Amino acid sequence: MADLPALMRPGSMRVAWDRIIPQTNLTQDAIEGFASGNPELDHFWLDKSLTYSKIGMCAVHVAMKGEDIAGFYTISPSVIRGVGLPKSRQAGKPTMAHPSWLIGELAVRKDLRGKKENGSVGAALLCHAVHMACDLSVMAGGRLVMLDPLNDTLGKWYEDHGFLRLPDAKTMFMPLRNARSYMEQIGEPFFVF
Repeated sequence: MADLPALMRPGSMRVAWDRIIPQTNLTQDAIEGFASGNPELDHFWLDKSLTYSKIGMCAVHVAMKGEDIAGFYTISPSVIRGVGLPKSRQAGKPTMAHPSWLIGELAVRKDLRGKKENGSVGAALLCHAVHMACDLSVMAGGRLVMLDPLNDTLGKWYEDHGFLRLPDAKTMFMPLRNARSYMEQIGEPFFVF
């Protein structure tokens, strides 16, 4: 069983929302009222996310506290060629495409970022996204959870949450075997709303 990263331990996280809903359930006013403070993520949220969700490019999951958006993440199916993976993760098939789940975007409302009294909204959202990838892999397969951090600071944050760096790439991954182990240690009640 993989050791649970310290930042993912249940005592270190509290959920700062009361439900997770699909973005398509939101009003345009609610969508326009959210800002993370990161121009790239805010541009995606305002200009692309709803379209991407509607045409099936990704699913956009939104954390709500009452009528306010606490944050969101996207998840979609993906693949990575074995040659991009460390040899230990190629399953003996370096040319095979390995099915994966991509956490494409993850953002927290600007006023909630770094606020420990609300728990780590980002860490809790990441755990929810990884849990979603585990659930999806049971239904549709998959070997990895992948993401591309926006910068080195976030890359370190994801490493602290159990993600590994691909050699010669900014892409990071977590084997689903590890993800399942982490989710078992966190416990199902954390994910029930």
